Amino acid sequence: MAAGRLNNVMLRIASAIVLAPLVLACIYLGGWTFYILCALAAAGIQWEWMRLAMTRPDAKVLVPGFAALLAALLFTGLDRPNAAIAAVAVGAVLAGSVVSVSPPHLRDRSLPFWAAAGVIYGGVAFLGPALLRRDPELGFTAVLFLTITVWATGHFRFRVRTRNWRSAVVAAGQSEQDWSGPSAAL
Repeated sequence: MAAGRLNNVMLRIASAIVLAPLVLACIYLGGWTFYILCALAAAGIQWEWMRLAMTRPDAKVLVPGFAALLAALLFTGLDRPNAAIAAVAVGAVLAGSVVSVSPPHLRDRSLPFWAAAGVIYGGVAFLGPALLRRDPELGFTAVLFLTITVWATGHFRFRVRTRNWRSAVVAAGQSEQDWSGPSAAL
């Protein structure tokens, strides 16, 4: 096994040892504990989206998105899911608007769309599990099932991608950017 691949495996194992019990405890506890975990994850997702869309995320674009997540967190915790959804929508409009009023030489014409889409993407990443966990009867079971499914498909994808398919793809002279990972996860 190559040194880089071994480091990747060790990093995955270490992060699973630390994060799995933390995430499972938050799922079990539910309420504000789980909502905060979801909001932190969504903020990371939103930041990563903006980093991809803008190369270097600008605070003027991140602030409306993070504010929308904070408002959605508060509204969800106060049992106001419709207001939480509206907060994400308002944040998306604000993020797109901030980019659209930037000087033309500093922006791409499609950037307002991507800024708004990033807020929606982060908002959905928060709202999906947070609102699902709110169900007193099936919320815990549903989120636990969702979490285990995501972890299992991610792990299976990683194993198939690094072990079986990569050598076949490279041997065939194809780029390593293929559908082996997503198809393995399915």
